[in-house]
Amino acid sequence: LPDRDITIEILRELLTMDLRESLKKINIPTLIIHGDKDEVCPVTGGEFLNEKIRGSRLSIIKDAGHAPFYAKAEEFNKILKEFLETLY
Repeated sequence: LPDRDITIEILRELLTMDLRESLKKINIPTLIIHGDKDEVCPVTGGEFLNEKIRGSRLSIIKDAGHAPFYAKAEEFNKILKEFLETLY
């Protein structure tokens, strides 16, 4: 597990950072995978990222929360594999 104190420090910094302007600078293939039951960052956050990152792809996993790679690992890996295959 990550160090508790470092994690708290990073989360505090995130409260004051505004990285929205940086999103338009992303110019590489970008996959956003979001759980539809995410209570930490609502799906609207993923939709926002998808709107702001040119050419990005948004995949929403049904019945998954904030860690879809854990809760729905098989579906997450399938989405990731399909995305990676488009990069060849």
